[in-house]
Amino acid sequence: MVSVSIVSSTCRPGGMELARMSLDCQTFRDFEFILVDRYYELRKDILPGYFSKYQFQHVPPKIRTEYIDSGAAWNTGFALATGKLVCMMGDYTLYRPTWVQE
Repeated sequence: MVSVSIVSSTCRPGGMELARMSLDCQTFRDFEFILVDRYYELRKDILPGYFSKYQFQHVPPKIRTEYIDSGAAWNTGFALATGKLVCMMGDYTLYRPTWVQE
């Protein structure tokens, strides 16, 4: 069990470089990263290698609809989280190095 689960949800292409940069610079390292991805099918073979130095889960939203349902995506990530604390990481956002620690 990790101390912190970082959950991110995305329904946009790209932005993974900002997530990895944010994770790479964190001063607190006892975390897992869960990415709920509307584009899961297109990125499922690429992202596990891209985030290989982390405890990483890459999953599609459990409930898929014809429209974007971000609430269902977040709930998918929360259900998979094993940490004592859950942090929500927005896509296309760069986080400061002490974000998880704080």
